[in-house]
Amino acid sequence: MRIIHVASSLRAPLGGAELYCVELAIAQARVADVAVATPTIDQATRDRLEAADVRVEVRPVWRPYPSDGRGPHPAARALFHALDTWAAVRAPRGYRRGALDADVVHVHRFQGVGAGVLRALPGRPVLHTVHDYALVDTRATGARGGVAVDRLGALQRLRTAVHSRAAARASLLIFPSARTRDRNLALGLDVPPERVAVIPHGWPWSARAQEGPRDGGLLFLGKLSERKGVAELLEAWGDGIGDARLAIAGAGPLEPRVREADAGVTALGWLDGAAKEEAVAHAQALVMPSTWPENFPLVTAEAMLAGTPVLTNALAAGPLIEDGVNGLVAPDPSPAALRAILTCFLADPALQDRLAAGARATAAQLDMDAHVEALLDRYREALGVEA
Repeated sequence: MRIIHVASSLRAPLGGAELYCVELAIAQARVADVAVATPTIDQATRDRLEAADVRVEVRPVWRPYPSDGRGPHPAARALFHALDTWAAVRAPRGYRRGALDADVVHVHRFQGVGAGVLRALPGRPVLHTVHDYALVDTRATGARGGVAVDRLGALQRLRTAVHSRAAARASLLIFPSARTRDRNLALGLDVPPERVAVIPHGWPWSARAQEGPRDGGLLFLGKLSERKGVAELLEAWGDGIGDARLAIAGAGPLEPRVREADAGVTALGWLDGAAKEEAVAHAQALVMPSTWPENFPLVTAEAMLAGTPVLTNALAAGPLIEDGVNGLVAPDPSPAALRAILTCFLADPALQDRLAAGARATAAQLDMDAHVEALLDRYREALGVEA
């Protein structure tokens, strides 16, 4: 079977959807002929894919600002989304189904390439993993001001109608969580129910549950941006909590603010590979204070595989986190609510041990080989081929 994955950018630092695309392609390359098509990719990511026998096909598209541009002018953003909506009707030449030479096309990020890439042809299926809310919301969050909304504005609804027509032509939309499926549908995504499936991610991880004491303190790992709750975390931490330590690993617009923090806060910069695994494996807990409804945050999968509990809030918590079982869940993203669960966790060693055991138990759900086989079954079904 020939598989090609499509991502609109694979330029570091990679987000969760991009990391998943890379790891899935590498895992599938052990059993199939796999390629990745993208407009842009950094050299390290390309080298890693090619070392795993994944072909990389760079297919540039024009956009009004670079894929790694920060804080583009509002006019440039408006032009980007206008072009993206047009590309839902007709994808750029290199991303039309006839140009993607494979038995199966698996799309991860269409923004910048256009939802037109989702349109399947007879006998040539296209599957799309819906990592967030980009089909229904230009911000991809489904939230405004840290609050999950039930209805977006008129222009967003018009865009959703256009994107729904493209998505309805896909062979299958794969949602990693039921919550993300339900919120996409509630926000206006209109697709036939038989073309929708919930398939949780698998995830590879070499740093398995750490034995012995955890000496890394609390850990935040991710993009240092507003929607990831970095500002709320720093406010919740305040002057510190006893003699506890907080390590913040990542890069992004709020990095200067993180580096200026004191009271036991350490800025680690961006971590990946072995350095990231080591940080997660030695942390007492991972803190995920996002202010939007996360889909299937891979950082929580990494934490579970390392036996590390997760401290988060009800808006951000993905499908893996169970309050009081493998983490603690604050009722809302406010700094006060976050500080309450941080304080509770740090004050109770028995609670820490119980939540770590729960995290280790949850890890069994994340077997990557089983996930690959589940997706191959869906590919075969779309192709009309028996296993």
